[in-house]
Amino acid sequence: MKCSIREYQSSDLDAVRKLYLEQSRRTERRRVVNSVIRHSTARRSWQAGIVGILSLQLTPVLTHRAAVLAMALWSAGIGLTWFFWLLERDRQRALEESQRMAQQLADIHEQQEGYNKVWVMTRDNQGLVGAVGLEYVSEEGEGRIWNLTGVESRIQLALVQKVIQFARQSEIDVLVEMKQSIPETVSS
Repeated sequence: MKCSIREYQSSDLDAVRKLYLEQSRRTERRRVVNSVIRHSTARRSWQAGIVGILSLQLTPVLTHRAAVLAMALWSAGIGLTWFFWLLERDRQRALEESQRMAQQLADIHEQQEGYNKVWVMTRDNQGLVGAVGLEYVSEEGEGRIWNLTGVESRIQLALVQKVIQFARQSEIDVLVEMKQSIPETVSS
């Protein structure tokens, strides 16, 4: 599998958007489960249901086994409900974020003045596997690395090395990585 780094082309916009979306999908289950655990409304709903079931336990109608079964079903039901609700929110947010990030790289590419560049890495059988943008801010004399992503860490490393090589050739002394990426958690 041969990888190659080339400059971004306008026709890469959709492929870059898909790349960011795929990267988000890799960690979506972990993000959503962590969000369910931390989401205060989910905890309160679960606690209220457990209290209700336990209060029924105090009445002679409900047996011990039935109470345990009711609590297990309630916990599973409320957990799955919150999981799927937050999963849908996370997917929508990831879609919007991937569109924003791809558009940001396209905007950097369209700025022809200065040392603004965008690179993508392609692999023979997979298509686009990484992207990064460099925006030069002349007032501050620094290069800003935007939206670094890759399907593997070594791809990200190769893209950063390309940015550093270009910065040295262009006599850009300061490089700053801007933390613009797919969010790690789903906000409440």
